[in-house]
Amino acid sequence: MKKGIHESWCDNPTGLFINRCKSGAKGNNTVTSNVSTWFEWARKQRIVIAMFGSVVFTPDGDAVEVQEMMRRYPVN
Repeated sequence: MKKGIHESWCDNPTGLFINRCKSGAKGNNTVTSNVSTWFEWARKQRIVIAMFGSVVFTPDGDAVEVQEMMRRYPVN
């Protein structure tokens, strides 16, 4: 919805929200199960310590895109 309002193609955010809920659409920030599984594994391995949106944080405090970290550290 934020994208639609920002890009000016959504003039009725309430209607858009209701229609998306009725259709079962997932939000863009919904974590997929494979990302969730990877994050739990990486956290237990102390590869990452936190996740915010599509960014994970390493123990050194670096912020890295989750897809990049999943490529660097695949679950064995």
